[in-house]
Amino acid sequence: MSPNWGLQNNYHSASNGRIWMLWDTSIYILDKLREDTQLLHYQITMKSTGITCVLTVIYGYNTCEQMRTLWDALKEIAQGVTIPWLICGYFNVKGECYTWTNKQQSSDRICSRLDRAFGNHDWMMQWGHVVMEYDLEKWSLIEESIMRHKLRVKWIQLGDSKTKYFSVVVKERNQKKHIREITSLNGVKLIEPKDIQDEIVKFYKSLMGSIFQRLPAINRLNMKRGPTLSQQ
Repeated sequence: MSPNWGLQNNYHSASNGRIWMLWDTSIYILDKLREDTQLLHYQITMKSTGITCVLTVIYGYNTCEQMRTLWDALKEIAQGVTIPWLICGYFNVKGECYTWTNKQQSSDRICSRLDRAFGNHDWMMQWGHVVMEYDLEKWSLIEESIMRHKLRVKWIQLGDSKTKYFSVVVKERNQKKHIREITSLNGVKLIEPKDIQDEIVKFYKSLMGSIFQRLPAINRLNMKRGPTLSQQ
């Protein structure tokens, strides 16, 4: 982790430290306003401009009773918010399993479960146009750093074997991120890394810049055969 980065968590409220907050201390000033098992609430000030907002990071439990305490906490926080406010994180609410798709059909459809973010009126008026971009390599390093901190307790328990234990955990997590095999659009199973890479690039290129000579349209004759509204 960069020496300029600050780190806080909610270990005081949750024994497993469910929420971790990282920020660049050379750019932002963070004041913790509230900590709970399901949230961290901060006032954030940008050093260069003095602009201030509040941020609530969520990691909700998965039962209705536990979620009710989260909603009650957010209601209490809302009473004192008079500046731009952003709420983001994993709410663990019941509903659709996936929150985003590429809007394709059949085997071309890709679904993912992304964290949600909500801004109040003041936030949307000032930063409603903002789009988040992720540097995957950078966040992979941050994730590894967070994991090192989370494993400190186990390291102490394991004594001298801590280095070996960490290496095993990292190896296991990295293996989960690797694509071992895929099936091509032609139905061929690919296991060679180069073939897998080429197939993935080919797939996403096929989604971009496609030209259709004729777009599907609604058949008006078929529509007229169904129920219609009269001018009466």
